[in-house]
Amino acid sequence: MIYQEAKPGVTLQLTLTPGYAVVALGGTITVDYSEAIRGQLRAVVLGGQRYILVDFASVTEIDSSGLAALISLVKLARERGGAVRCCAAPPSVYGVFELTRLHRILDFFPNQAVALSQSWDRSGAADA
Repeated sequence: MIYQEAKPGVTLQLTLTPGYAVVALGGTITVDYSEAIRGQLRAVVLGGQRYILVDFASVTEIDSSGLAALISLVKLARERGGAVRCCAAPPSVYGVFELTRLHRILDFFPNQAVALSQSWDRSGAADA
């Protein structure tokens, strides 16, 4: 099942499978859109998905409110025994995760194929 939502400046495409969900974000993940994104990500986990892959390939910018939305997702998934992975972050976006040291808590992969080839049991679900 694929769900896609677009607002000016941001896109969110959700692909649900029996074992995991892929959330492909795009555009600028800033204060203007972070609450909407937080709500969508929360709904994915509350809907029963424990394992979430967030694809940042089309993200051009992320600010602290976008990071907060992602951390909220990580906490909720971990509370439910799941995990969150990230992939394909452009250097400018990954740099924000490095600057805030969040790259130490989140598992980052170069692309979806590599991220999904790893067992979810080895994700940082017990860290943090």
